[in-house]
Amino acid sequence: MSDVAHPFFIGNTMKITAFDTETFNKFFCLCSSDGQVTRSRKGIIDIGELASHMSKLYDDNDIVASYNGYAFDLKLIAYILNGHNRTEDVKNYAEALINNNAEFISLNTADWKKFRSKHFDVLNGYKLSKSLKHWELYNGWTVRETDVPFDYEEELTKQQEDSIIAYCFADCEATKK
Repeated sequence: MSDVAHPFFIGNTMKITAFDTETFNKFFCLCSSDGQVTRSRKGIIDIGELASHMSKLYDDNDIVASYNGYAFDLKLIAYILNGHNRTEDVKNYAEALINNNAEFISLNTADWKKFRSKHFDVLNGYKLSKSLKHWELYNGWTVRETDVPFDYEEELTKQQEDSIIAYCFADCEATKK
């Protein structure tokens, strides 16, 4: 979590965190720059744990940032919170989002409205046209890539899962910069 002085709030600070998701055929994780992680277990995502993680992010922070969250992460999370908790289904939905042919999923709940009200999408908010990796490179930051290909179909080892989570946390930190 980061405290940032904001010119519109003289004498006050704003708490800012960032989040990111990673999805594989047999694995999913949501990481946030405050150190929280929600991960799938045996191909199943605990919807209650994911909802709790998201609520904590939005309850504890003034701004919750993502990179391309409006087009990808928030839609993916809505899909899961609507009851789709198998990682293979989530991976297929993620691919449909990437290819712009996903069915729109909406959550019309108070929590979802809270998520949207505090969310800042760095890609769209700054009118960027580059991927997060291009943005990192452009700014001279260290670019971290995942060791596991996104099309990996097999069960992941604990070491592979930990590597993906480290990659996800690196993306959170780059988003928050």
